Amino acid sequence: MSTRRIPPLYVLVLATMTGPLALNIIVPSMPGMAREFDVDFETIQFTLTFYLIGVAFGQLIYGPLSDRFGRRPLILIGAALFTAASLVTAFADSANWVIVGRIVQALGACSGMVLTRAIVRDIYSRERSASMLGYIMMAMAVAPATAPAIGGYIDAWVGWRASFVLVGGLGLVVFVACLTQLSETNLKRNETLDLLGQFRSFGKLLRSPAYVGYTGCAAFTVGAFFAFLSTGPYYIIEVLGAGSEQYGIWFIIISVGYIAGNLVVGRFSVRYGGDRVVFLGSAASVVGGLALIYGAVVETTSLAAIFLPMCLVTFGNGSSQPIAIAAAISEAPHMAGAASGLIGFSQMVVSLLVTVTIGQLLTDSAWPLVISVSGAGLLSFGCYFWAYSVNRRNRGT
Repeated sequence: MSTRRIPPLYVLVLATMTGPLALNIIVPSMPGMAREFDVDFETIQFTLTFYLIGVAFGQLIYGPLSDRFGRRPLILIGAALFTAASLVTAFADSANWVIVGRIVQALGACSGMVLTRAIVRDIYSRERSASMLGYIMMAMAVAPATAPAIGGYIDAWVGWRASFVLVGGLGLVVFVACLTQLSETNLKRNETLDLLGQFRSFGKLLRSPAYVGYTGCAAFTVGAFFAFLSTGPYYIIEVLGAGSEQYGIWFIIISVGYIAGNLVVGRFSVRYGGDRVVFLGSAASVVGGLALIYGAVVETTSLAAIFLPMCLVTFGNGSSQPIAIAAAISEAPHMAGAASGLIGFSQMVVSLLVTVTIGQLLTDSAWPLVISVSGAGLLSFGCYFWAYSVNRRNRGT
């Protein structure tokens, strides 16, 4: 009888971080790409927009298919697709081909993002899977934080095409690592189940109040971060007059807060229980949100009054998100792939909606930033508390 072999943590980390790294590594190169292809900057921005759309919808495909065919073949297909698309895009001769390449690249990259969550839940209990996801998500925080710096240096010394070669090489490493180190973890798949039935599993998940609540928590934690990304640069650089280098240095504090939250989950969720860790993180987020509100009321222009409270908010998000994801997938472990895919899709949709909506509401005031970040944080905690209450009520009956 087949048994699950626990894959090395570095394999799951590599598979997870490839997508976020590829998303942001070309950001510093975008102005130069626009000049090279003689197109406006808005056209090059589609390389980011369509990448996010590809990641969102790709997760809906990989999740259910992995419940039917297994995690390993799907993650290998995704890694191969990502590698090929990255290398082809490196030699694109027009902006349109870069955009097409980015769509295919995203469809490959999202396999690692969605299937590592399902693999972790296949192997571990709810509390232990939250702990492991905490460590894995640290990589997802480090990758987008460091990718622009890496891409900037590559662009300056070699050119933007080398960035695609680099991530293509990383994709090849992921493929080889998964091929040699990753065994199949979905041992309970139903070989006779029709594919249409696999996609109907989304409806079953959405009829579970606890799953919807935990997924909402995971989605709004990401939404809070994108709310800051949508409003922070404009308010801090354009309104307050800070330099882009100041913004970049202060932004490190936000990343540190999120990573610290992930670390708390990894170290303490098994020992003290995920719910306690979430409530601790939520308390930090509330304090951070109140501090942001106070700063807006007194109209402070201090960068510390923005970034230090945001550090508390991202600490809360970092400590809540892995636990919420693990809890959501635990509501339907027999279709962990579909559950993971729907979570990832929800996160991308909320992020896109927040980015588009808040972008239309920018003013020379701090209030759009404060309201969007604090509001997303409160919605995140509200969703988790609702799911927690549903489960407590069900256990009591």
